Amino acid sequence: MKENKQENLFPMDELSEWRGKIINLTIMVDSTLNSLLLHYFPKSNRAEDFWKIVLHDESFTSSFKIKIINRLGLLDKYTGIKKDLQRIFEIRNKAAHSMPIGGSSSPIILINSRTSEIKSLEIMYNELLQLIPKVNSALEEVMIQIVKKEI
Repeated sequence: MKENKQENLFPMDELSEWRGKIINLTIMVDSTLNSLLLHYFPKSNRAEDFWKIVLHDESFTSSFKIKIINRLGLLDKYTGIKKDLQRIFEIRNKAAHSMPIGGSSSPIILINSRTSEIKSLEIMYNELLQLIPKVNSALEEVMIQIVKKEI
């Protein structure tokens, strides 16, 4: 029976587990962005259509949602949150789309082939654990202001 050479390069189960952890954390932030946008724009009998057609369209990316929220100025008073929000989705994209490589006790990925930059998925996950509470706190405050019609 022929061995799968890819399994010899890196532990696929562990790689999938770390990628899954990173992606799951960012899905929650993305859902919060959806809710924020849905509540920001006037409620109408078309709110459900907006939710289904716009917010869940594959071309309505997290980056585009962030761009809209930034243009609306909703995060202007929160120092560093825009940068943290961008970093969260940068980590997610790198974890999801970068090439895994072997030679380490925990899965690492090739971030930039030109510079040979590599990064541990565990380190990226730990960075997310620091960023997400700050971002969620700011997004929750904005959501409360929107619901109370203070924005």
